Amino acid sequence: MLGLFTVVIAILAAVVAVTAAGIIVVRVTRRVRQ
Repeated sequence: MLGLFTVVIAILAAVVAVTAAGIIVVRVTRRVRQ
């Protein structure tokens, strides 16, 4: 049970990291274009 909980946290952390990276990339590309 604890193992499954750890896997869920790891997946959520990965999703948050990817989302944050995507937002940063969008902001950087917008700054470069301007």
